[in-house]
Amino acid sequence: MLDKDLPLQREKFADLIEKGEEWILERLFSYATKLNFVKYTSTLKEAWRISIEGLSKPLIHAVRGIEGIPDFGPDEDYVNDPIASFGILEAQLHRNRGVTLEMFLGLLKYYRQSYIDLVIQASYEKKFENFCRNFLDRFFDRVELGFCTEWTRTPHKDIIADLQDTNRRMTNEKNKYLTFFESLPNPAIFINLENKIENLNHSASVLFGLSRVPGATYYSKVKDDTIPNWIKNEMEQFIQENIEEYSFENHIPTLKGKRYFSVKMKKMLDVSSKFNGVIVILNDLTERINAEENLRKSEENYKQAFDRANLFKDIVIHDVNNVLQLMQSSEDLYKYYRAEGCELSEIDEILVNMDKSIERGIQIVQNARKLSQVEETDLLNQSLNLYKYLEDSVNALKNKHENRDINVHIDAFSEKIIIKANELLFDVFDNIFANSIKYNQNPKIEIIVKISEFLLNQEKYIKLEFIDNGIDVPDEQKALIFEEGRKAVKSGKGLGFGLTLVKKIVESYRGRVWVEDRVKGDPSQGTNFVLLVPSHM
Repeated sequence: MLDKDLPLQREKFADLIEKGEEWILERLFSYATKLNFVKYTSTLKEAWRISIEGLSKPLIHAVRGIEGIPDFGPDEDYVNDPIASFGILEAQLHRNRGVTLEMFLGLLKYYRQSYIDLVIQASYEKKFENFCRNFLDRFFDRVELGFCTEWTRTPHKDIIADLQDTNRRMTNEKNKYLTFFESLPNPAIFINLENKIENLNHSASVLFGLSRVPGATYYSKVKDDTIPNWIKNEMEQFIQENIEEYSFENHIPTLKGKRYFSVKMKKMLDVSSKFNGVIVILNDLTERINAEENLRKSEENYKQAFDRANLFKDIVIHDVNNVLQLMQSSEDLYKYYRAEGCELSEIDEILVNMDKSIERGIQIVQNARKLSQVEETDLLNQSLNLYKYLEDSVNALKNKHENRDINVHIDAFSEKIIIKANELLFDVFDNIFANSIKYNQNPKIEIIVKISEFLLNQEKYIKLEFIDNGIDVPDEQKALIFEEGRKAVKSGKGLGFGLTLVKKIVESYRGRVWVEDRVKGDPSQGTNFVLLVPSHM
């Protein structure tokens, strides 16, 4: 006889089974994998879990509802037995799947063993452990008897009919998922353990020019199953790191040219190891990237236009205002002299100053127009003789400053130096010369223009150095004097567009411009404006 506490012990047994599902699952799967039952079973762990739930439910019901051990005799009605009914149902399902009687009963033995192992590891008192093990043995015996009863009582012709019906349903199921795979809008590729392409869907086949016929790569072997170069390194890293998922972005060659893709690799969810491999899903980001780039460029263009408008505003407010104030002062002085009956020579001097103010205003407007032309249009460059433009600029300089003692010496390796530029080259020279004159307090202005050949990053340039004896540019200001809207660092007066215009024009030629000390390390000796312009020779 069993102990009087058996109802409580049976409840403990039922509770153990109810809470031990995960443990049983892991133990069963280790048996099935070791003994190679998995090659004929589901690839998903959830299917194994459901089968354990299907067994545990009637088992728990029996433990709680039967007084003793569920023995059986020769006249049992297994068709209506609640325990054996599980075996009957499984017989119907597995026979239609082509599973043999030996195969099912063999795996069922390890289901039984997994439940017994659960009881053993619970470390019950020996008498109760024996009760639990006997209960499990009789429970599984009943399941097996129900299975065998159903298996043997069905006529052969009905078995064939069931198999045919199951085959049709399985074929439809296969076609449903094949259609789903082929209809995916994203390219999908299955790569097996040998790093070969096992299959790819219609989107991928069209993308890489393999076939435009849906399903062609499924019903016929992939012509080139070699893993593509754009994924080789990432695949090796994915395998080495032994992770479930891996993502990267890359430019991939396709029939549409190089496209930018987000690539996601994921291991197959196959616990049976029958279909081990990697699924690769591609997401074309090209249009999004292009849209983002266009938006970024639009934002940059807007910002540049905004900055340019601010620059024009600053010039109008500052430089043009200065010009108008000078003209207003000259006009007031002119009226005063006329009222006082001053000499005509004194009045003429005022008119000369007014003329200079007008010229300054005209120059500001012209520079603004040219700067806008450089920024808003792609000026066509042509082959120009640099030396000739330089000479013309020197002559214009001397005519403009007849009252100053200016000596410009050109030191060039040739008088025929051809560069790729346009007519704005004259404005480059004019503004650099104007800067050298404006900030030079010496009675005699010395400017040396040294022209030489220069090699930078294997490209040929013409190097121009405008070396003057004017006042210095502090080191901390050298990189700033070409920026838009900067004040003149030498005197504090507005630069207008002069050096900004120089920089933008030179850069439009793919050149460079910067300022150095005339004597290195001694800014007091004057400045050297340096230009690099690509040679056309």
